[in-house]
Amino acid sequence: MKVLVFGHSFVNHYSRYLLQQSQSAPDPHSNHYIDFSTMMNLDKTAQLVNIIGIPGLNIQQAAHPQGILMNIAHQYDIVILNLGANDLDTQNPAIQAHTSYVRIINLLDALLTFGVKKVVFCHITQRAPYNIPRYAPSPAEINTAAYGLNLAISTYSNQNSDVTFWRLKGVNTPNALADDGLHLNFNGLLNYHHAIRRSITNAAKSITHQ
Repeated sequence: MKVLVFGHSFVNHYSRYLLQQSQSAPDPHSNHYIDFSTMMNLDKTAQLVNIIGIPGLNIQQAAHPQGILMNIAHQYDIVILNLGANDLDTQNPAIQAHTSYVRIINLLDALLTFGVKKVVFCHITQRAPYNIPRYAPSPAEINTAAYGLNLAISTYSNQNSDVTFWRLKGVNTPNALADDGLHLNFNGLLNYHHAIRRSITNAAKSITHQ
């Protein structure tokens, strides 16, 4: 079972967290992505776990035909996606949510046509009140749009057995976020670790039982 965890800064910070916890350092001369399966204690579940996080990544970039995801997805049985939050950080999150939904569904369908057996879409987390001055929109506006978008994607996944909507338990709370109200603190990263591990084991079981 080969697994790819792909997404925005949450995923990027998570890969760095795993490297720090395992006291490992990537080989600067290697052309291969790091296998995190042992660090995640998933070596008995997955043959390979690659984690690729790109800060600031939005859905349109992830779905670009020449982008990383579209060029490597065919190599994996399971793709875990953590996307969508950056797209809602606009002047009108409610309107953007409709566009994001169409783009997300198209991305999920594209990954399945590449031969991915299971696509897991992690829920778009809410934001805490900012502790630093920041431009609009407010966290409340983003959270309202995120709630509606999550609901729509969850409904879609219920109609497609090859797609799972996954709630990141313990991550969607204020005490899991850093002072900027956006990114995960250490407690949040620990909860994120457990949530991502569960998403992989759940996806692997569903494939095995097909």
